[in-house]
Amino acid sequence: MADSTPPSRAPIDRDGDDENEANSGPARPPAHSRPLRLIDPPRASSPSLSGAVHPPSEPRPLPGRPGADAGPDRASLVQGRVQLVAALLLLLVIVVVPLYLWRRPRAAQTDEAKPAPSALVTTPTATASADPAPHAKNGVTVGDAKVIGCHDPGPKRTPADQCDALPGFAAAFSKAILDASSCAPAGSPAGEIAFVADASYARHKSPVRVRHRHEDTTMPAKVVAACVAEVRKTLAATSLDTTHAHARYEIEIDATYGAK
Repeated sequence: MADSTPPSRAPIDRDGDDENEANSGPARPPAHSRPLRLIDPPRASSPSLSGAVHPPSEPRPLPGRPGADAGPDRASLVQGRVQLVAALLLLLVIVVVPLYLWRRPRAAQTDEAKPAPSALVTTPTATASADPAPHAKNGVTVGDAKVIGCHDPGPKRTPADQCDALPGFAAAFSKAILDASSCAPAGSPAGEIAFVADASYARHKSPVRVRHRHEDTTMPAKVVAACVAEVRKTLAATSLDTTHAHARYEIEIDATYGAK
């Protein structure tokens, strides 16, 4: 039968262990109770990875990309071009508009200064001619027609020396005075009548009105009234010149009665 007695263990030399521990310095903890240490320390993160984790506060454009460093300069160039175009347009407006406004009135004055073609007025009885020389008929002599005033709508008045003439109407006016010579009966004293015709292009009813100027009239009042009425009746059927610069004209003709 086998011997069940366990094998005896060798005796532990406590003295020897104590001597070794005394010679080796401080006591070490048992192997099973010491913490494990890594053989290799952890490596620092690479710069590329740290840059990805912590981006810089001011990102820089990549130098390899074309035009990456020219962003602000390009914006400044575009803004400078816009300002240049705006300045050119402003200069064009400042130069062209005053030049146009300055040339336009001059062109209108040039057109007004051109001599207007004379328009002869045809009466039912005869064709009148604008002859500036005095005329005489049956003891009546008429002088040249004078424009003593011209007007336009509004308060502005044009001086008489700047008014244009109505040669056709002036000839018809002179002829009407000569044809009404019988208004002064035989035996009437010699004298003068200053006839004034008020011709208006804006007045459709009675465009021509005739009166006399008291300062240069020496004939008796009865003769003057008869002569003015006769001349007014004749001019009622007379047309005004088609070419004119103003809306209303006052034309005077001095007639002398009893002239030899």
